Amino acid sequence: MVNESLEMASIRVKDRLMSLQFTHLEVRVQEQCIIIYSMENGSPAVRASLRYLPGDRYSISLANHRGEWQPTPYAGTVEEVLRLLTGKLVFALARWQ
Repeated sequence: MVNESLEMASIRVKDRLMSLQFTHLEVRVQEQCIIIYSMENGSPAVRASLRYLPGDRYSISLANHRGEWQPTPYAGTVEEVLRLLTGKLVFALARWQ
């Protein structure tokens, strides 16, 4: 069953991405992660994962060109990781086409 705070955080992530015009991105909850992805040629292409940690914190992993997760040293509240993801790590969210 999905953690209620994880579900609420995923809604905040989606809302923030839409407000910043990242309209090509989608958000889903999978296990203990919020997955950010885009649809490329009819298939989902993962971009970033926010893994739920104790204390309502999240760690950021980015997908490499093969879709494999690469952990980053960054963790924080959903607001803190969103600032990092849409700032310093924005290249991972860029539109491909």
